[in-house]
Amino acid sequence: MNTTERLNQHKEMMQKILDKETLIAEEIVMQINDFYNQEEQDWEELYNIIKDLIYISLRQTYKMTLKELNDIYNLQLSSPKTISEKQINDYVYSKDKKTLIDRIKEHINNAKKEEITQETLKYNLIRLLDNETKTVNHKLTKAQLKKKKFEYGMIFSGGGCDRECCNVSVEEWIPIEEVEEPPYHPNCSCEVIYIDEEVDLNEEEE
Repeated sequence: MNTTERLNQHKEMMQKILDKETLIAEEIVMQINDFYNQEEQDWEELYNIIKDLIYISLRQTYKMTLKELNDIYNLQLSSPKTISEKQINDYVYSKDKKTLIDRIKEHINNAKKEEITQETLKYNLIRLLDNETKTVNHKLTKAQLKKKKFEYGMIFSGGGCDRECCNVSVEEWIPIEEVEEPPYHPNCSCEVIYIDEEVDLNEEEE
């Protein structure tokens, strides 16, 4: 399989994951609209509803990532029957030292204090869901393939992404330990593929 074919498989995996995420995003929008139409607003209840929906979506991402990696790389990864919040938290964004819970609460509290509008709250939460979905997929992918002794990764810029905006080396094989997983910014669509041994980029893989 050549790099183009494998890249396309990764893109197809992400699209399947994002299609499922869209259903959760629509539910989040509906819940926020209903909340703002209530005479008595329970912000703690809204927080719990949103948190649960986001974790449901990320559990779907976790399971589908394992399933798709089995097909793409001919692996035998098993999917756990239940996935805890702690397992999800191992793969969410962590560079700003905020937890996923912290970020959800921050958006809810900003809306409660009327620092952001209803529409901005929806936008912020959907963007959070989208970024965390991509983060879980990419971090879980790298972790699982590293366990399977894959040695190299190659980053491909996505639509609207380029080397300057993402600040990563693209389209060259680098040791898996040096691969910085996407997303590199909101709405990033970069992808990473992996191999278990170094290849000559001037030649097509068999």
